[in-house]
Amino acid sequence: MRVGEVVINGFSPRIQLLSPSNVVLATASGTSAAEIATNVSNSGTFTIRVNNAGSQTNSYRLTLAKTGSPVVVSSGDTGGLLTNGVTTVGTIDTGDLDVWTVSANAGDAVVVRMGQITDVNTFDPWVRVYSPTGVEMSDNFSGTAADEVAFTATNSGTFLVVVGRRQCRPVQRFGRLSADAGQTGSPVVVAPGDTGGP
Repeated sequence: MRVGEVVINGFSPRIQLLSPSNVVLATASGTSAAEIATNVSNSGTFTIRVNNAGSQTNSYRLTLAKTGSPVVVSSGDTGGLLTNGVTTVGTIDTGDLDVWTVSANAGDAVVVRMGQITDVNTFDPWVRVYSPTGVEMSDNFSGTAADEVAFTATNSGTFLVVVGRRQCRPVQRFGRLSADAGQTGSPVVVAPGDTGGP
């Protein structure tokens, strides 16, 4: 889960994850955004607490990415099903995560890559992929303009793809990104204006 200020004004968001018995499992804070990433060890209803680590007030955005649940995309946001070979363009706001899914069969090779579209700032894109059982797949590449995760699926099912910024700090609101997936065992679809195919 990631939280971030809506207007850059010195608000320092703090986020906490509480267990079903109200035990604090994790806490994070930052100057404009903060994130907690964890695997939970028991079932139940967890509480996410958001407050301010400083003295400013602000509106905030909160995004949850969770394996084992359908992905719902807010109006005006980007996320959902990634299609093999199709590049998707989206925007990452401060504190935002875009959540996608890729269906794969055991033995399929999958590559997911994300990169910034303009060179206006150093975006530090971050791609993470989680298996249907919640295991994070290898994150073996990172750069200031692009990031990539490549793996071979060891089981079949729906994999969760979470894209955002590696650094929890302010970014231009309209820092656009491109996310793309390539996968063996599925037909290749080429978006209009893009290249690929036989």
